[in-house]
Amino acid sequence: MINNDLIHLQHSHITQYTNGDEKSEWKVRKNITSEDLAELPKELTEDEIFKVMEFARKFEIIAFNEGIKLGKKEMKKAYDTIIERLEDNIKLAREENERLATKLEKFIISEE
Repeated sequence: MINNDLIHLQHSHITQYTNGDEKSEWKVRKNITSEDLAELPKELTEDEIFKVMEFARKFEIIAFNEGIKLGKKEMKKAYDTIIERLEDNIKLAREENERLATKLEKFIISEE
């Protein structure tokens, strides 16, 4: 499950205020908190601003997914090292167990 708090543009809105003929800069804000994420030039038209947002959202999700892939790859690399070390320990323990079993067997046979 994706944590929506990490991909802000996917869940954002765009606002521009008008005071008479004067327009403010475009504000990109989080949906629930209205926290500002970005400010874009007021000269952009609605069509242009939505194209910019579509482009940004597309690449935000691509970057997010690439980050997940990288994280999984790095985690696998770290765990593979640990697993290899543990498998070596099991091999050594098995060899030591066989060595001790052989000695014990020789000891028991010599006692009879």
